[in-house]
Amino acid sequence: MLIDHLEKLNYFYAIAKMGSFNKAAKKLYITQPSLTKSIKILEEDLQKELFIRTPKGVKLTVEGNIIYEYCMILFSHIEQMQDDISKMENPMNTSVTISTYDSIAVYFWPKFINYINKVYPELTIRLLTGRSNQMHKKLIDGQCDLAFIIEPKESKHTINEKLAEDKFAYYESTDTKIYKDHQSAPLIIMNQTVELADQKIGTFLNKYREDNHLYEASSLETVKALTSGGVGIGILPTQVARDLVKAKKLKEINPTKFPKLTKTKHNISICYSRYKFGSPLINNLVKELELFTREFY
Repeated sequence: MLIDHLEKLNYFYAIAKMGSFNKAAKKLYITQPSLTKSIKILEEDLQKELFIRTPKGVKLTVEGNIIYEYCMILFSHIEQMQDDISKMENPMNTSVTISTYDSIAVYFWPKFINYINKVYPELTIRLLTGRSNQMHKKLIDGQCDLAFIIEPKESKHTINEKLAEDKFAYYESTDTKIYKDHQSAPLIIMNQTVELADQKIGTFLNKYREDNHLYEASSLETVKALTSGGVGIGILPTQVARDLVKAKKLKEINPTKFPKLTKTKHNISICYSRYKFGSPLINNLVKELELFTREFY
């Protein structure tokens, strides 16, 4: 029975998350032969293979995927139980890991961390940054407690709550520019960010590519820096551009013959594990994020 193999289930869960016996053995501080033997015992008891060995590591079988889904719930509840017991006096006297989109980390988190430090001075925040889809995966994999990201995908493992929305607009520098007018200006975008939202914009950008007047960056912060430096017209979310607009280093423009960006609205959401619903720590943080974003956006 599986109840007799809780330790081996923990081994299985580590291998499934890391995709490698070797990496899991190092994380668990056991030898790889011991780990392999434990999984073999588990497979023999279930009379099912749980992993498919490949040159790049391991993949889950159909039966392995089923067990992995249950392990996510099981070990999440065990962690929650440990947290609840250790934090009975003050659930906020702990550390929390939050993943967020790169640009949100730049314009939002310095202000929110200053705010939350006053509300919960005993709370320690660890921040992870990257692309939204990467950060959402970290949440699903249990590598963080919350994710504050853009347009999260629906998942049976997470609760996604919309807190705000943003949209893209055209911006140019208020200082010296290297182009004469809008029609001759290079366009600066983040790879595939805008064109995926609207087919007309995609067609327009393809024309710019043909004329070699398009700069494609890997981050919105690069787009913002090039735009404020007068290199060209940048397509940016209003929140990303906001601080430089206030500082009068960027200004929003509506160039003639450029497509409207009306279909580029996107949601900014807070996401957390469905299995941590009701946790005092998560509830308090979500509540404070709701209050703060209401004023911020």
